[in-house]
Amino acid sequence: MQCYKLTWMSTARVKNGSKVPCKPVDRLLFNASTIVTVGDGMKTQFWHHIWLDGEAPKNLAPHLFELVRRKNRSVQHELHNHTWIRALRGRITTVTHVEEFVSLWIRIFSCSPEYKTPLPRNGRSMENTRLARRTAYSSKGASGNSA
Repeated sequence: MQCYKLTWMSTARVKNGSKVPCKPVDRLLFNASTIVTVGDGMKTQFWHHIWLDGEAPKNLAPHLFELVRRKNRSVQHELHNHTWIRALRGRITTVTHVEEFVSLWIRIFSCSPEYKTPLPRNGRSMENTRLARRTAYSSKGASGNSA
C-alpha cells in the first residue's frame, strides 16, 4: 500500500466571504460523499450546512430560504423553541411555501431529538392532555352542557 503526502503549494489564503473555487457539480459531489455530524449544533449553520439527511435546508426549501432574514444562525439556535418556524411566521403566502415548510418540518422532526417528544405549554404529555379532555367531556355530557 502506498501513501502519498500532498503538500499545499500556494501560500495565498482564501479570505472569509470569498467564493469557494469549485463548480456546483463539485460541491454536490462533495456533499454526497460527506457525512456531517452536528453535535450540539453551535457551529453548524441551519440553512447552509448539509446536516439534514445529507442536504442543506436551503436546497430542500429554496423558496423558504428566500423568505428568511437571518440566514446564518446555528442549528442549535434555530431548533431551540422552534425559532426557524417563528422566522417564517406571516411570510408563508403560497402553496409552494406551504409544501416546502411541511416537507422541511417532517425531515427535521424525523432526525431531531428535540422534536421527538413535544410537550404542550401546560407540561402534560399529549396522552395526558387527550385523557383530560375525554374526562372533561364525559363529565359534561356529549353535548358539552353541564349535567
